[in-house]
Amino acid sequence: MSRELVDGRFRIGRVIGRGNMGEVHQADNLRPPEDSPERTVAVARAAPRT
Repeated sequence: MSRELVDGRFRIGRVIGRGNMGEVHQADNLRPPEDSPERTVAVARAAPRT
């Protein structure tokens, strides 16, 4: 499991989906909007071009 930090805001967690175009990871939003109690989000990552 990756614990990479993306954009200084999202801590990448486990893969929740995978396909030909890339992966979707569960991530924690370390800076959620004040009006939102949600911290868990989905982050899509495109597969590298070949």
